[in-house]
Amino acid sequence: MGKNLREISTKRMLQIFLAMMMLFVVVLSSVTFAFAYRFSQRQFAKSFQAFSQNIETQLDLQLENISVSLNALEIANRIGCKLFVATGTVAEYALCDNVMDMAARQTPNDFYGAAKVSAHYFLEVRARQLRQPFIWCVIPSTFGERRMDNNIVTYTIKTLLKGDKPIYGDLKQMWDFLYVRDV
Repeated sequence: MGKNLREISTKRMLQIFLAMMMLFVVVLSSVTFAFAYRFSQRQFAKSFQAFSQNIETQLDLQLENISVSLNALEIANRIGCKLFVATGTVAEYALCDNVMDMAARQTPNDFYGAAKVSAHYFLEVRARQLRQPFIWCVIPSTFGERRMDNNIVTYTIKTLLKGDKPIYGDLKQMWDFLYVRDV
């Protein structure tokens, strides 16, 4: 019971996250949950579109990501949500040399990661102002069906299926991966 956050295993963090998500589903009505799911799916897709576009568009999309996150918190508070759970990304810690430490300073290396760090702090401040219970969860990189990005697992599989040899950097960065169905 005396463990601090740094000592909690990834598996335990996922168990806690899943328990919180179940609580979240119970608290919200099925209509509200369906709205939130579709809403977050569209925003997630929009955020990733930014990687291939010009810098102004990237900034606009990521600022919208922050704004939409704050709006979701406001709506959750207005409808009496008992706990607001928001998800971060490993992109917040892109430049770390060791196992990801959520107590360490975030080190994003792109606008998406920086926007997620910003959204986290904006949500934390606003939740405190609203007295809304709030949890920020960082989900590790996922791989599996319907992944459209080129994380190292997806890139390797796609490259090998084409009959090509994958090309990597020095592969020194430690990274957690989670199969999409396990999220």
